[in-house]
Amino acid sequence: ADAVLVVEVARGHAEERTTPLPFALAFLAVPLVVHEPTRETLPTIATSMYAWLQQRPQARVHIPPLAVEFAPPTREAIRFGARHGVLSFAARGALAAEPLAKASRGAQTTDLVSCREGARFIGRWLARAGDPGTVLSAWGLSV
Repeated sequence: ADAVLVVEVARGHAEERTTPLPFALAFLAVPLVVHEPTRETLPTIATSMYAWLQQRPQARVHIPPLAVEFAPPTREAIRFGARHGVLSFAARGALAAEPLAKASRGAQTTDLVSCREGARFIGRWLARAGDPGTVLSAWGLSV
């Protein structure tokens, strides 16, 4: 998992809620971004996560194992982001995004742009979904 994706998720969350991203939600967000079939079917921000999950129960099958698989690289992405000053820890370990320098953005492939946009959207979407424990439970995950 790339630290840039976690930063974008945290940014999206802060845009929607003006609060840092709850730590546990980073571990759901990364597989949602990286799993292309899921990312490509994401709704508009007006559709609640819960309504979308009702329409796409297969997402509950695909995402939990990916969350487990991506946990170590997500942890490393968070550490990397914190070491390089693009993520900081707020109250209760929540993740706050710091501004990215233009030089750190590098070359942008179509897939990377899609992932970054998807990450920002997922941050906003998860922020609207409410309590992190309830969000994780809806996906079949626990804190």
